[in-house]
Amino acid sequence: MWRTILALCVFCLALPSGLWADTHAASSCSQADIDIAVTAATNGDTVTVPNADCTWSSLLTVTKGIRLQSLGGTITSTLSNTLRFTVTEAVCDATPFEIDGFNFVDTYDTGISNTAVIVITSTCKKFKIHDNTFSHSGSGDNSAIYITGDSYGVVYKNLFLGKGDALNINHAEWGGGTWGDGSWSDDPYLGTAKFVYFEGNTATVNAGNRTALTDISGGARVVYRYNTVLNGTFSGHGFDSDGRRRGMRLSVAYKNILEDTEAYGTCIQVRAGTGFIYENTMTGWVNDGSCLQGSTYRWGTSYTVGHRCDDEVQDYVCLDSSSACTKDADGEGTGTDTTNCTVHPHTCVGPMDNNAGTGYGSPCRDGIGRGKDIGFATAQASEPLFAWDNSGTNSGMSITADAVQNVDYYYDATGCTSGVTSGLDSAKCGTCTQGVGYWATDARKLYRCGVSNDWTEYYTEYTCPHPLTGLTGSCGSGAGTGYYNQHLRPVSGAPGSSNKAGVGTSNHWAGSN
Repeated sequence: MWRTILALCVFCLALPSGLWADTHAASSCSQADIDIAVTAATNGDTVTVPNADCTWSSLLTVTKGIRLQSLGGTITSTLSNTLRFTVTEAVCDATPFEIDGFNFVDTYDTGISNTAVIVITSTCKKFKIHDNTFSHSGSGDNSAIYITGDSYGVVYKNLFLGKGDALNINHAEWGGGTWGDGSWSDDPYLGTAKFVYFEGNTATVNAGNRTALTDISGGARVVYRYNTVLNGTFSGHGFDSDGRRRGMRLSVAYKNILEDTEAYGTCIQVRAGTGFIYENTMTGWVNDGSCLQGSTYRWGTSYTVGHRCDDEVQDYVCLDSSSACTKDADGEGTGTDTTNCTVHPHTCVGPMDNNAGTGYGSPCRDGIGRGKDIGFATAQASEPLFAWDNSGTNSGMSITADAVQNVDYYYDATGCTSGVTSGLDSAKCGTCTQGVGYWATDARKLYRCGVSNDWTEYYTEYTCPHPLTGLTGSCGSGAGTGYYNQHLRPVSGAPGSSNKAGVGTSNHWAGSN
């Protein structure tokens, strides 16, 4: 008998932890009652919020790998930050945290950046945020979701309405670093889970409230795919906005529908690093044929705290603050602690740009097509930006003069002598120019030409839908639950209304009736 009991115990211990999960029903939708339920929950449990309307005036912090699920109703927030997750990587690996089913109305009015309805400040690598509605009616700059630290996961099938960023990412602490240095010193990990995935979402920016839909910086890594957007721009920052925070590291955008009715010119903007922009559909953009923009804001001019990249100056930076500095003979930097680097002795490093040459001008630090480095005194690897097969109104690309075509970026072409050529995997050119790209439309792979007319696989798409979603099938076909059905105009319901028709289903849209 004891052997049977022992065997049963061993079997039970081997079962997945999710099978032991409990559900804790909050007694109301108030922040206080939800906090009580969260406190009672353990990793792997679910906390449900009843179908009711509440206004929150206190922050809810979650430190556990739980699912927080709303059964309906609306949460109106008067806060700069409404819901904060600080879940460690170890906890997330075993029990990812999840939030779904909420209808958030953000009324915060103060113009503060890097605040949001949902804030993730952790090392979690397996979060998922889905089937929520985010409406922003305040005058502030709040985001819907702000991800900082060293975290990534998937944001999918949400509806974003009104003003403000849908997604703000700052991977400042990637790999234990600061300011985004850790991300820039790490490999690109193309086609892996090591990105924030933003997929199958719908966003409508109110008329007259033109804003970037996304705001990424500090070495951020992001993939946008199968989203439908009206009057919003995928955008981010270079190594320019505050002087020390690094630029966006890597951005991928494909199969998105981006529509504009506000006579705006930029649909996707890359201000630093590398990425892949392809097979997006642009409608209504006005920018002389080029709504795709690659921009180094420091090129030829001072920006923010005075950083500049050109042939006339050598640019230095303080390791410990957002300040420019001038390195002197002892390496400390000129100026006083209050006007220069903030820690004494000054840590003034550089020159930041063109480290394989004179330290003057291009390639600019974190510029277009720049990649991995091991510090400001070292040259950055070449990791070109690729853009191809985008279609629609003004879907061309414009790049600032510091980036060199067919070196720092590659654009649509034919014949495999420049840019990116598209075709079947079996039809790759027999001869090719070194470095150019070939997109295999059937295999969904990007190859690059080597020194001997040989093709090497360079980039492939990560599984879509993201494995964390639990959805089946393919993002781009009607089979399975992972089909993100995109529309330029609504098929039912009206964005901005109190109902959430389409959220949580396969029908997503941008625009209004």
